[in-house]
Amino acid sequence: MNNIAILPGIAKEEIIALRFWDKKENLILLGEVGLYKSHLELLCLYGLPARYAYRSFTAASLANILLERNNKNVCSKAFL
Repeated sequence: MNNIAILPGIAKEEIIALRFWDKKENLILLGEVGLYKSHLELLCLYGLPARYAYRSFTAASLANILLERNNKNVCSKAFL
């Protein structure tokens, strides 16, 4: 897990404390197969109080959803 990089301006502590969730910001885990993205996702999921809604997408499934919504001309609608 030494290959994890965080964008400049974002503190690792912010992610560890799940503060992005309270700010209603997204967390995107991007990388090749085998970089423990799913493990990190589960750690975030188990750290969230039960009152929070949670959705997970693979890049392929998100692309398919966006393409489908674009074809239906509803891309601007929020994911529900």
